[in-house]
Amino acid sequence: MKKAHLLLLSLLFTSLLKAQSTTGSTYFFNGNLNENSGGPVLTQTLACNAATGTFGTETITTATGTCGTTPANTFRFNDGGGFTILIK
Repeated sequence: MKKAHLLLLSLLFTSLLKAQSTTGSTYFFNGNLNENSGGPVLTQTLACNAATGTFGTETITTATGTCGTTPANTFRFNDGGGFTILIK
């Protein structure tokens, strides 16, 4: 019985470690919706007659001020636009 509990605990611990080790995706919006390291590609989703979004460069400003000193690549959504990501 003790071995069964130890095995179950070991399997649970291993599965928790695998769940914690997933990495995020990075997107630079450099004229495409590809992930920086070959991960999942974003797909633009349009609803409510939304027009397709556009790529551009802009100075990023947050509640704490300007982010960096040079413009960054951006994606401009239109009303009703969004992204879909397929994670395998």
